[in-house]
Amino acid sequence: MFEGKFVSLIVTAAGSGSRMAGHENKLWISIGGKSVLERTLDNLLFADIFDEMILVISKSLLGKIQANLLPRIQERLPVKLVFGGKERQDSIANGLNVLSKESDYVLTHDGARPFVTKRIVMDVLSALRTYSVAVPGVACKDTIKVAWENMEVVATPRREFLYQIQTPQAFHKQTLLKAYEKTKQEQLYGTDDASLAEKIGEKIKIVPGSYNNIKITTLEDILLGELIVKEEKGANRKRF
Repeated sequence: MFEGKFVSLIVTAAGSGSRMAGHENKLWISIGGKSVLERTLDNLLFADIFDEMILVISKSLLGKIQANLLPRIQERLPVKLVFGGKERQDSIANGLNVLSKESDYVLTHDGARPFVTKRIVMDVLSALRTYSVAVPGVACKDTIKVAWENMEVVATPRREFLYQIQTPQAFHKQTLLKAYEKTKQEQLYGTDDASLAEKIGEKIKIVPGSYNNIKITTLEDILLGELIVKEEKGANRKRF
């Protein structure tokens, strides 16, 4: 519970990791002695704020998750397993279909984003006091160019207005359901859940994310993840 509100968590873990050359599934790659998905779930459970978890998986991972991860999650909170769809958006939609009727707030998170923190979770939830949608983001460090398919630059947006958006993304349940119903009717797709809420006119609040809250997508991300683990271990040693 968060301030008397029932909080549901949907974690997407159904992707194939097609950009991770040489690896069958990026979620089972070890970073600092833990698989990506195991680290993601451990950090989310550490927040100790969720009332249910919906884990969206591929059918090929069912046995592995039931054997290795499900018992650990069930010790902490109720969990439902559902199968993913063709796109991430379809996977989230499948998760929404099994939401508890008690649910007030819904957080959606990428299973391949293993360095989420309790602070980020609490910040997006806190923003729901005044907004119906909240997302974590960090300021873009690089100049961004908009280009046509022939790589000819057509615009350079002002960097101070650009943010890299992360997960978990937080929603009032009815807002997210409305956004998904609208986009289903019009057969629209977005790059994240918040973009679907934009399509129905919702205002979205950005809260501070973290440059460490990376999504494991390429081999370079694994190397960066190992550095983040070492940094975290060093910080923990200094505390004691």
